[in-house]
Parts: sequence; C-alpha cells; structure tokens
Amino acid sequence: MTEFERDAISKRTKEALPAAKARGVKLGDYERIAAAKRKATAACAESVQPAIASTMHLSALAAAADLSKRNITTATGARWCAMQVISDPRSQAPRPDPLSRGAG
Repeated sequence: MTEFERDAISKRTKEALPAAKARGVKLGDYERIAAAKRKATAACAESVQPAIASTMHLSALAAAADLSKRNITTATGARWCAMQVISDPRSQAPRPDPLSRGAG
C-alpha cells in the first residue's frame, strides 16, 4: 500500500511541476525569499534597537533580565541570556564588570 501511495505522489508531482511552469509559476525563487528575510530581520533589529540601547548601563546579565522582563525576544523568538547580549553586535558598547566592586 505505501509503495502505491509513494508512486502516486511521485507521479502527481512530476506531472504538476511542468504544468505549474507552463502557467508561469516561479519555482525556487530563493533570492526573493532571502531578500524578504533580510528585510524582516532589519525591521526587527530596528524595532528593538531603542530597548537594547536603554540597557547599556547594565551588566549583560541584568540587560538580559530586563529585555526578557519587557517581553523583547531575540531574533529567533527566544528569551535573552547574558551571552546573547554580549554577542549581539548592537550592544557592543562597554558594559559594567559584574565582578568589580568599585573603588575603595
């Protein structure tokens, strides 16, 4: 039964591809998809830039906690952690050393 289904799907696909091309459907337009992803990524980065800038006075750990508390996610939709804050090129300004106790 499964071999029959596999063969039937394969046959339908092989028949549908030339028909789609004949209708003018553009198949495999990877450059268009990549351009759309770049545009969406840039828009996301622009929208979180003020939030990231507002955490520059905090340590990486505190900045991650603040961004997560404000429900600002990373590019992949995850919660922030200190390593992501350190690695993010938008937050490359010097951050306070969490181990320093200050002068005195």
